[in-house]
Formats: sequence, C-alpha cells, structure tokens
Amino acid sequence: MHIKLWGVRGSLPTPMSADDYREGVVRILDRAKKRWEKQPSLDSGEVFNKLPEELKRPIGGNTTCLEVAHDNTLLIFDMGSGARRLGIDLLKKKFSGDIHVLITHTHWDHIQGWPFFVPGFIPGNKIHFYSAFSDLEKRLVEQQEFQFFPVGFNEMASKKEFHHFKNPEEFNIGPFTIQTHALHHPGGSTAYRIQAGGKTLIFATDTEFYGENLKKDIAGADAFFHGADVLLMDAQYTFEEASTKVGWGHTSARVAIECAIAWDVKKIILTHHEPAYNDQKIHELHKKEIKEMKSQIKEKKLSVVTAYEEMEIEI
Repeated sequence: MHIKLWGVRGSLPTPMSADDYREGVVRILDRAKKRWEKQPSLDSGEVFNKLPEELKRPIGGNTTCLEVAHDNTLLIFDMGSGARRLGIDLLKKKFSGDIHVLITHTHWDHIQGWPFFVPGFIPGNKIHFYSAFSDLEKRLVEQQEFQFFPVGFNEMASKKEFHHFKNPEEFNIGPFTIQTHALHHPGGSTAYRIQAGGKTLIFATDTEFYGENLKKDIAGADAFFHGADVLLMDAQYTFEEASTKVGWGHTSARVAIECAIAWDVKKIILTHHEPAYNDQKIHELHKKEIKEMKSQIKEKKLSVVTAYEEMEIEI
C-alpha cells in the first residue's frame, strides 16, 4: 500500500502566519550558522539536509485528506481542503476512471475540499462515495447550494455513485478489504481498517478516548484496532486541554499513544492537529509525550510520528 497525506489539520484550514514563518526561518538560520562555523565548506543544500526533520518542512495547514493506493485502485479518505491539491496531483498524472471516496463524517473540515477536487469535474470519471450516512448525497448537495458555492454538486461532470453501510461492516474495493467501526464523536464518525497485500492501515480521525472508562473503552476497541502496521489517529489536544473539552470528539496525543501501545500497533501517526498550535508547539507537544512514555514505547517497539502534508508511507 502506498499512503500519502494531503491534509493533517483539524477544524479549519490554517495557513502559516507571518510570525510563524519568521520564527521558522530564524531557527533555520541559527542552525545553519552553527553548522557553517563547524564546516564552512558545506553548500546551502548540504546544510539544509543536516537540519532536524521538523525544520525541513512545514506541517501544513490543509484539513484532512488521505490517499491510499494499491494495484491501480485509488482510495481517498475524507475530502478536507487537502483534496484540492490531491486533485491537481491526479490531473498531472493524467489519472482517469474510478475513484473511491470513503467519508468518516461530514463536519465541514472533512468535506470542504470536494467542490475544489478537479477530477470531480471531468466527464468519464466515476466517483464512488462510501459512508455510514444514508443521506450523504443530500449533505454534499447542500454544501454546494448557490448561496454557499457558485457550482452545484450535480453540475460537476463526473458520475457519482453512493454506497451506504452500517457500522460495523466489511466490504471489498478492488484489492482492499475494508472494515468499519463507529467512533465517539458528535454526529458520529467512522474508523476504517484497510487491508491489502498482507498489510493493515487504520484511519481513525475525529474520535474521543477520554474519561473514567478510558481503560475499558480502549480494551473494548482492541478487536478492531489490534496489530495494525500503521494507525493514523486523532491527537488534536494536549492531555490537559482534553479535560476541558469533554464531548468535543477529539483525543490527546498522550492517550492516542496509550491506545497504540494497548492495541500492539507498529506505528502511530498523530494527526488532526489543533489549528491554534503552530508547528513548533505541535512538535514540542509530541516530543514531550514521547519522552514521558519512552519506556512503554521502547518496550512495545512502537514508532510515533507527527503527521505532515505530503508525508508518504509504504507498507
């Protein structure tokens, strides 16, 4: 399976501010200065390659969109604002044919990229939509009513077909076996367990694991989450912040890591980043939680990674 992340922010798109850009550039220049003092013969490219990974690229400000491909079958999970750039990429690759879009839920940050998804405008393309919402078509149509958007859903020239499932369910799309699981989130949300080529990816954004029954809830979800090669999971809040936002439907980075440990996951990618946090704060938060749970992470040989736009993973 080839996996590519096109949007990793939660709630709303978050362009980098001028202050955040300046802060990042200053940190890079400080690092470069120290490197050149030690090795003045290095050129700019060599200095850049020696930067910490977190300084080589921004996390990105687009909302959730995930591309998964295997044996010429394309799956897209959610159509946040990151879907616009995915669509442009598919156009460059001259992609045509069937595209399978699996929706976790229809909060705006997970569907707002669809009206800007270029393949949806191209005759001959067929877009298959899958969700646990029997009225998904109505929801997407309403998003593009004229008072909100100049082009209607049915004016987009691709063919559309809707597939409804009830959680939990299992079905196949080409070489993929998909299992679904209902998540705790306002209005409902779905996690997807995706299997192909003997490997397993789980996509579980917009889910809340918190509260007095936390251990019980984690154990109760084990049958679905257990043993995944890669778990892409909501980690929007700090542990402290999660206690003030009970019922909002999101998980802290610490608890997400605890879940991955309990479920014997091989790699967890922390995503759905808080829009109020800049890149540095997100990296600092994740480093802090990894440090505090270092012994457990090491014992389980768990890889913990911060999601960023255009991250690519092969499993």
